[in-house]
Amino acid sequence: MNDPIQETLFGDEAHARTSHPVTSHEAARSVTRLPDRQRAVLRVLKLFGPLHNDGLIEQYRKEKERMMLPVQTDQSIRSRRSELTDLGLVIDTGHKAILESGRRAIVWRTV
Repeated sequence: MNDPIQETLFGDEAHARTSHPVTSHEAARSVTRLPDRQRAVLRVLKLFGPLHNDGLIEQYRKEKERMMLPVQTDQSIRSRRSELTDLGLVIDTGHKAILESGRRAIVWRTV
C-alpha cells in the first residue's frame, strides 16, 4: 500500500515509512493518540474504504465482532468520521455515491 499510515488489522499502532515526509510521521503519531472509537472508525475505513457514511456504518456493523470494535450508534460512527475529517486523517474522494433513497453521498477515504 502507498498509504503513509500503516496499520495492521488488529494492531493499534500506526507507523510511517522512513522514506515518507515528516508530515506522514506526524499523522502516524496522531493516530496512536486517537480515542478508541475514532481509531476503530479509521481502521474500518482504511481496510474497507473508500466508503460513504452509510457504507461505513454497514461495514462497521459487519466487522464489529471479528475486529472487536467498540459498540457505537450510527450517529456516533458518523460523528467519529467527521472528527477524523477535521483532523485531516479522512478526506473527500471527490466522488459521490447514489444511496437507495436517491440522494447523493460523499465518498470518504483515509489519507
